[in-house]
Amino acid sequence: MNQGKLCAWISDQEFALVPTQVHINEDSQFTSVHIDGAVSVNELQTLLNTVLEDEAFQVNWPQLVDLRGARLESEGYNLQVLLNSIYTQYRPRINAAMAVILDGSIDGELFAKAYRFVCNIPNTELFDNYAQALKWLINQGISTPAYLLKHPNPGAQHSHQHPEEKRA
Repeated sequence: MNQGKLCAWISDQEFALVPTQVHINEDSQFTSVHIDGAVSVNELQTLLNTVLEDEAFQVNWPQLVDLRGARLESEGYNLQVLLNSIYTQYRPRINAAMAVILDGSIDGELFAKAYRFVCNIPNTELFDNYAQALKWLINQGISTPAYLLKHPNPGAQHSHQHPEEKRA
């Protein structure tokens, strides 16, 4: 695996492009995003645009977005621009379920804000447990992607508490 400032996997081929891995798997018809480390709002905006513009990306494929290791570096204004972009440009173009995972040990107020944000996005759920997120996606009608069977819980080192200990 190539680790870089933005490492993206497209159709099982690696190439360096934020501390991010994007895996678009044509065989499993599934997209996973894993962010691990400090990332700016501008880098996230670039990532969203890159995913949407990629020829391998399919809007009808479910997505698993693992943010347990992410540390957002932003100013309030830029963050609002990113959130608006997710609401108005990214999510409306996606026709599939999306599971977002946050580290359950983050500040309760931050987790609650993230929960309120995600609740306003259609067919999207927030989790603090990788297995629960994957189970929810499977219950939405996807098969278990082969990539996730090979890499069952990337970012597990970022789960510092049991999921029940921190809820919004």
